[in-house]
Amino acid sequence: MGVEKWKKQSYNKIQKQCIALGKLWEDPLFPPNDGSLALTKTSYSNIVWKRPSELCENPKLFVEKASSKDVTQGSLGNCWFVAACSALATVKPLWKEVVPDYKLQEWDDTERERYAGIFHFRFWRGGSWIDVCVDDKLPTINNQLLFCHSTTENEFWSALLEKAYAKLCGSYGALHGGNLCDALVDFTSGLSEMIELKENGYKTDETARNKLRKQLLRKHEEHALMCCAISARDSSEFEVRTKTGLVVGHAYGITAVQEINLGSTGLLSLFNSTEWNRISLSEKEKLGLTFEEDGEFWMQFEDFVAEFTDLSICHLINTSFFTWRKTWRETFFKGEWTRPNLAGGCPNHESFLQNPQYIFTVPSDDMEIIVQVLQTDKRGSAATYNSIGFHVMKVEENREYRIHTRKKKVVTSDYVNTRSVFFQGTLNKGRHALIPTTFEPNIETGFILRIFAEEYINVVELTEDHPMPMWICAPFCTVPTCVTSIVVTKATQLTQSENTYCIIKVEGESLTSEVVYNSQDPEWNLSGVFFRYNLSKPIFVELWEKKILRDRFLGCAVVTSAADNDTISMKCPLVGKGKNKNDKHPGFIHLQVATYEDLKTL
Repeated sequence: MGVEKWKKQSYNKIQKQCIALGKLWEDPLFPPNDGSLALTKTSYSNIVWKRPSELCENPKLFVEKASSKDVTQGSLGNCWFVAACSALATVKPLWKEVVPDYKLQEWDDTERERYAGIFHFRFWRGGSWIDVCVDDKLPTINNQLLFCHSTTENEFWSALLEKAYAKLCGSYGALHGGNLCDALVDFTSGLSEMIELKENGYKTDETARNKLRKQLLRKHEEHALMCCAISARDSSEFEVRTKTGLVVGHAYGITAVQEINLGSTGLLSLFNSTEWNRISLSEKEKLGLTFEEDGEFWMQFEDFVAEFTDLSICHLINTSFFTWRKTWRETFFKGEWTRPNLAGGCPNHESFLQNPQYIFTVPSDDMEIIVQVLQTDKRGSAATYNSIGFHVMKVEENREYRIHTRKKKVVTSDYVNTRSVFFQGTLNKGRHALIPTTFEPNIETGFILRIFAEEYINVVELTEDHPMPMWICAPFCTVPTCVTSIVVTKATQLTQSENTYCIIKVEGESLTSEVVYNSQDPEWNLSGVFFRYNLSKPIFVELWEKKILRDRFLGCAVVTSAADNDTISMKCPLVGKGKNKNDKHPGFIHLQVATYEDLKTL
């Protein structure tokens, strides 16, 4: 996807204009005033906006290189943003995406006349990368940066990145309190997953704990960004330090994950305890296990799951930066929940099917998929996030129109009032419908649907309830008069064949099953939905044997179905077709059929 310029501000154009005029840029859309701050504390009344050159000599965007140890939180309650920055700084290819042309943006002491006081950063929002320009005026008190800053006095990347993100969100105040996952997604276009460590019992459940440990090791190898936190049960706990020194409500970036076998004990450790003393200095250096007073610390995994309550993982899927062990193929949609027909709420409500619907076919059993639903970002506004989720159902193999009757449930996600929901799991072969929803009906907002699969799957939005009129001979047109549902469950007593499949034929349309091998009683459970134009025409269910050169016809069932709204189960003998329609063939076809006059029944 391309890069959009925020409010049409072009970094290159503005930079050239300022150099030509010999002046530093002042951003008219995010000026150095109270509106850009949007803060309530009266202690901020003596804020002065200053450029880096007014704060130190030889200012730099980066000193040496970006590091997770660079970022220090200021007086703004945005530890979630700072933790995300720390995690991002550990993955250089991703970092270069957020800070484009970072070498060209650096101060050049040999060409100071070309410095224009403008920087730009990129964030992923609403399905696109957004390029945000900022001037270099930063809020200070007593000549010190008020908010995010580097541990190195003359390094300013973190302060400028924070300013760009504040501009995107509306103000610095909009960054007070937030969600780790949101920042990670905005930095990477990845898929966020929130894991509740306490609620899921990882402290006491050894099996679950080992599974999570392996997952974190794998995700670290795949350059996933991870952060953790201790949630506060109420406001009195916020900013309280635990016995181990961790701060409740504070976000921590996970910058490394290592697995170490500590000799004969067989103890597997992750992330300071006496066990570390048993590791040689050379091994520590090899693994990057340093213990400096720089804000970074290590923990054993057992302590990690016991101390922290929440873990945020940003999965980096299908990017061009890395070579993955698994290739993912993405499908992307922008949609809206709108009244009266596309805001039905979750499956708890009768109006559930009045939501956007998406259809796709899974080509093989146990195919892994990843689904993310994101609602429109609300940071910086007075609105709160709606509780959202999605539901997946198994549907007829030839379904092409909207669903009006609930089908077999395959997956229902958790419903959470966050910007996005995430699911990773497997689906079996067949046609499926995915329905993203708000929890309550009649909630209107936009959303993005992202589906990743191991193989290519064609995802289509269902927008029509039934076929539109077909023009046969102007000015006459024809419309369906009814709709038929048919399920071919199985065949029995096929004494002369084993490798068989069936074909449903209805008024020129056909639907073919898979071949069932080595069985004289094959089961297919092939389901189809057919819109009818001439109910007097029969339905044919043909049975065929798979052959190397030419498949062999084994007979068919001829079915008529009145529009009586009843489902009828049938055991039909096999007969011939055409001139041989009265011929008898060994075996029976078992099916269920129903026809309805209301085209919105199924």
